[in-house]
Amino acid sequence: MNPLERVEELIQRLDGAADPNIRSAARDFVQALMDFHGAAVARMLELVDSPTLGSFGRDETVAPLLLLYDLHPDTTETRVRRAIDPMRNVELIAVEDLEVRVRVNGWSHPARDAIEKVILGAAPEVSAIHIEGLKTPDFVPLESLIAV
Repeated sequence: MNPLERVEELIQRLDGAADPNIRSAARDFVQALMDFHGAAVARMLELVDSPTLGSFGRDETVAPLLLLYDLHPDTTETRVRRAIDPMRNVELIAVEDLEVRVRVNGWSHPARDAIEKVILGAAPEVSAIHIEGLKTPDFVPLESLIAV
């Protein structure tokens, strides 16, 4: 289990506590710790040079932490573009108001789930993903395949 999964598990356990005072105190503690941690990370980023900051943004362990505190050096559009670049036949049309619009071209393309997973992995703050040109197999009712 990675550290982020462990944090999520512990938060779920605390949310399940029977005593509302315990739940409230736990939430307050986590928020205070997040505020302290976020301020420290922000200050560290002020002290590093630009190439190092860029490296942090591309690191698979550090980048999610920067996203958590809204400190990632790259814009949502840059991260989405970088994530879908290797995907065959997927083109970024726009990123506006945390909504991503992409277009798939050709007959051979990744499935909707794969496209969404890649985009959300790079930019979890995205609120909607619109995919144009996604071809789905034509629906054929079962009855039409059975001779009556």
